[in-house]
Amino acid sequence: METVPPATAAPGSSATADSSVSKMQSLSADSSQLAAETAAASQIEYAQANEWWRHVSRMRRQDLAMFTAIQGAALGLIAARLTALTLADTMLSAIAFMVALVGMNNERSLNYFLGAVWKRAVFIERASGISLLTAGSNALENAPWFVRTHSAFMPYYLIIILGWILVWLINFEPHIRNLIGHSVNL
Repeated sequence: METVPPATAAPGSSATADSSVSKMQSLSADSSQLAAETAAASQIEYAQANEWWRHVSRMRRQDLAMFTAIQGAALGLIAARLTALTLADTMLSAIAFMVALVGMNNERSLNYFLGAVWKRAVFIERASGISLLTAGSNALENAPWFVRTHSAFMPYYLIIILGWILVWLINFEPHIRNLIGHSVNL
């Protein structure tokens, strides 16, 4: 007995057309599922961006409070001797200066991080048709006397840093003059 191979549909036949339609429906279902998964992922990412925004804002306030407390404590301990620092006073002012540098660097990194989070959240808002963050930002932009956090904190840190440098210059100016005078007289 001879075996007959199974019949294959000729190109252009209805069996091939049914197969193509079936594949297209499968692809359409896959792309619909992908779109739904992408939308769900975007919603999760948007919720995370909002949570990051709240967390970093809270962290900024805590950092500023800690930074101010350290500067105030250092200044309070050496205030009576600002123009005649002892070695211990100088070391304490150096620690306060380093805290100011760390605070300024932390503010810069938080600002760049939040900038990236903000851009992504705004992109998701536009794609989703929502506007929570954008509306809040627009309201702040029109508020009288509004100053962005980064614009306010950076001068604050710089003023403290320059203040410590000024204290050091006042204290070490006679020593610097003495060193320069000796080197010139040689």
